[in-house]
Formats: sequence, C-alpha cells, structure tokens
Amino acid sequence: MKKLKISEQSFAALREREHKLAGIVEAVTDVMVMIDSQLNIVWANDVAKRIFGPDMVGKKCYFAYHGRDKACELCIVKQCFEDGEIHQFETKMIGTDDKHHFFWCTASVAARHEDGRPKMVIEFLRDITDQKMAKEALQIAYDQSIIYAEQLKEQIKERTRAEKEKEVLLREIHHRVKNNMQVISSLLKLQSRSIKDKRSVEMLKESQDRIRSMALVHEKLYKSKNLTNIDFNEYIEHLVQTLFRSYAVNREKIRLKLNIERVMLKIDKAIPCGLIVNELVLNSLKHAFADGDKGEIEVSLVFINENEVELFVSDNGIGVPEGMDFKNSESLGLKLVNILTDQINGKLYLDQSKGTKFQIRFKM
Repeated sequence: MKKLKISEQSFAALREREHKLAGIVEAVTDVMVMIDSQLNIVWANDVAKRIFGPDMVGKKCYFAYHGRDKACELCIVKQCFEDGEIHQFETKMIGTDDKHHFFWCTASVAARHEDGRPKMVIEFLRDITDQKMAKEALQIAYDQSIIYAEQLKEQIKERTRAEKEKEVLLREIHHRVKNNMQVISSLLKLQSRSIKDKRSVEMLKESQDRIRSMALVHEKLYKSKNLTNIDFNEYIEHLVQTLFRSYAVNREKIRLKLNIERVMLKIDKAIPCGLIVNELVLNSLKHAFADGDKGEIEVSLVFINENEVELFVSDNGIGVPEGMDFKNSESLGLKLVNILTDQINGKLYLDQSKGTKFQIRFKM
C-alpha cells in the first residue's frame, strides 16, 4: 500500500512537471520545430502552426517552409546532424498568409543516440520582419531627406532675384536637413533598443555620432548670420564635448585639450572635417587608453599660412599597432578618414613618436 502511494505521488509530480514544461513552451513567441535526421518535422509549437499551417508535422522541413521538393543548399539542420554544433543564419520564408517573413534561425541538437550521434534537432525561428521593415523605412527616410534637401537647394538657385527670400530658404534647408538627421538618429537609437548583439549596438551608436556631427554643422549654419561659413572653433568644441558626454568619459582621468584658431570653413569643408574629428576622437576614446589609465586627447586646428590650415588629433595612449598601414586599414573609421581627407584635397600623416597623432593639411 505504501509503494502504491509513493507511485501515485511520483506520477502526480511528473504530471506537474509536464504541465509546467507545456506552459513554458506555450509562452515562447518564437517558432519551435523538432526535426529528425531525415528532415521530417516531428513536432511544432502553436506559433509554428499558425505561420506554416496546422498540418506541418510529418512534412519535410524544406517543403513546409519553402514548398520545395528537395533540401535547401544551406541547411543548418543538416549541419547540426553532421557536426553536432549550434548553427544560425537569416532566411526568408512564405507563411500560409502568402506574405514574406524574415527569420533569424537557430538550430541545435535536442537529443542524441547512445553513441552520441545527434538524434533530433530543435530549430528556433525568430520573426525579424519588423526589424527589416524598420531598416528599409530608415533608408527611405534618409533618401527622401537628401532628395528634399536637393530640391530646396534648386529652389534657392531659381530665386536669385529676391535675396531675402534666398536667405530664408537657405535657413530652411539647414533647419530641415538638421531635423531629418535628428529623426534618422532617433530611429537608429530606437532600433538599437531591440538589438541584443553588443557589436551591432556599437555600430549603430557610431552611426548616430556621425549623423550628429553632420547635423551640428547645419544647426550652426541655421543659427548663424553667415549662412555659408561656419566658425569651426565653436563647432569643434561642441562636437568633442558631446562625444565625451556620450561615452561617459571620466574627465579626471582623460583630459581634453583644444587648440582651435578662429577658422571659418564653408560647408563643403566643415562637414568632412567634422566627421574626421569625430572618427579620430572616437578612435582615441575607444582604443588609446586601457581601463583606469590616465591620458590626454588634443584637437588642434591652426593656420599654416593665409590659405592653408593643419588639423590634428592626438593622444598619449598606447599607440596604433606597429606596422599598421593606416592608409589601407580595415577599420571603417580610418577608411572614412582617408576618404574624407581626399574629399577636401588634403594630406594625411601619422606621427607615432608620442602615442598617436593624426595630421591633416588642407587648403581653405
């Protein structure tokens, strides 16, 4: 009688665990599918059945997902059965609603034979369609803002008879371009909140910094009495201080030294120079100093002669790797610096005698 009682208790505990497990599975919002070594779907959760049909169990995965009659060339499920490792990739599928869905797929071994060979693979499909659509919308918004800015510039050229109207329109261009760039920056920030990959978040943040440096030029011009030239002294100080705040730099450890003469630059020089300073200061903040190290970052812009200036950004940190070809670097930041230097017809030099010092000389 005692044994029977223990058996009933064990059975009740087992049912309770099964009930909890079923509850967890039901709470998962991703597609979950169990697949055998013959690529047959042996189990699917309700989310999967809503997207791919209630009768998907028993079908080949490639037929249920894509309507194909043979396995996909890149099949992460097959790869799991071959090496027993976790595999991931992005793919596009058509659901029962006849709409395209983008998924981030993860496949891993769920059960093994006694000899260790994979017996069953579980596949998780996360619907990233909204993220893809947001990215496309971001690109469209950016393209439209550029087109709109160009249209406004053309309107200004056509209205040369009324100088006052030209000034109003020019201010409107800078104001609207600045606003559009702020919208793009906000969209990037919003997008980064839904991304968990740290490298992707970092890339989005760097893009925000670049957009902010360009938007700042338009903001300064919009607020200035001179609509064609920008006071680079005030601009650089604002830009660098913003970067220090954005990356929560400890001012007691990392000092900032600015030596900016009163240089007035046209917009076609100001935007590339601002981006160069943004990239080089960011490079110093990220790579020059180890955690806890003290150091100094200096930004300088001085006249060499009446028509030529020298811009340099330096730090007294660990320096760039020895032998690195900075003009052919794989770093996106240094690639941009080289491209932008060419854009302003400048010359780029690297001094490694004391830390890292990038120098750019260009004509006004």
